Amino acid sequence: MSSLERAYNKILDFQSQDTKSLFVRGDGQYLYDLEGKAYLDFKANAGTALLGHFQPALVDAIVDQASKIMSRDLNNPSKPELDLEEYLSREIFGEKFQLAFSQTHEEALDTALQVALCHHPERFNVLSFLSPAKQKNGIIGKMLSKPALFSNRISPRLVFPQIHHFQMPVDQTSFESLKRNLEHFFNTICSPHNVACCFVESFGLDEGMHFPLDLFFGALTQLKREYGILTFLDESHTSFGRIGSRFSYQERAFEPDAVLVETCLGLPLSILALDKSICVDYPENIPSNLGPLNAAVALAGLKILGKKAVRENILFWGERVRKRLESRFGEHLQVRGKGLLIGIEAKSNGFDLNSLLLRARLKGLLIGHCQLAKNVIYLTPPLLVNESSLDEALYILEQIIDYELLLSSK
Repeated sequence: MSSLERAYNKILDFQSQDTKSLFVRGDGQYLYDLEGKAYLDFKANAGTALLGHFQPALVDAIVDQASKIMSRDLNNPSKPELDLEEYLSREIFGEKFQLAFSQTHEEALDTALQVALCHHPERFNVLSFLSPAKQKNGIIGKMLSKPALFSNRISPRLVFPQIHHFQMPVDQTSFESLKRNLEHFFNTICSPHNVACCFVESFGLDEGMHFPLDLFFGALTQLKREYGILTFLDESHTSFGRIGSRFSYQERAFEPDAVLVETCLGLPLSILALDKSICVDYPENIPSNLGPLNAAVALAGLKILGKKAVRENILFWGERVRKRLESRFGEHLQVRGKGLLIGIEAKSNGFDLNSLLLRARLKGLLIGHCQLAKNVIYLTPPLLVNESSLDEALYILEQIIDYELLLSSK
């Protein structure tokens, strides 16, 4: 047994309860483990790996850019970064937004927070409606435990941002609860005049695959109008066509002050798009640190996703998957979502979704589960998924659901 195989066995022993595997190769919608077994990747890193695996156009972009230059001067952007910025401004965001790039979402959140605190130099409070994972692991969680040096056009200052976490409302009941909590917060803990910004997610994946209510975004608009509280919208799960449109806010009567995107187009890409009107108080250029290789690959991927036929297929296949599952299992499961962002909720507590996840992996299908809503799983396949892969995945899933329903009925 090789050292790699021994390491693989140790990983499987340690992670057996999490139904994970060590993957060594990918191709389109498939991942392959050390033994050569193929898995349909209908999890795709919680939907942020938009193009799947081993896309020839991305490989060509990597090889081409690597043969030219792979690193950048610290003080000057590279040509691929400028090309990416020009494309995004022209085709997607428009001239309203100033763009900054990085390889990690934490950098984008950090920059957004600094811009907000410079825009409101006397406000040190921030509202967070982000998922528990981002609250704990990202800059929004880390900023609670350390001060940061911020500077505006007047003078540098050491501040201690105070982050206040709230649960994103996904139905009328949770929205009414949030209204009461915010009213209590503003009356007893912090005046809304002392809040600089709020961070919001466009989609509650951890909360059970729900879109926030329009009422919630209406309330955020009112906070901006009455108190100047900025809204920074995280579109990581709903960006670049995952739901058919480029971004979810474009389908609402809502204008965020900044859009954040964490995605993977062959290589990691994090985008911060800031309304130019809130950048005037920032003392220098918004930092951007992506690098020519990541930028060249991102541009190649975005041009693929920009094709009209790709967006039309996303809506078509998503609707087909939902209707097929609803027609067969509507009595036992609730299927929701939009485009290729699909949630499946068990209506009965007797339905064992943990068992379903394990059986799916054993049969070669990777699907996700929500952290907070334990009775919800999700399908987020690559956006270039084809009909045969969809039919194969649905056949496996239907077999497993039939079996789990049979067990739960006994």
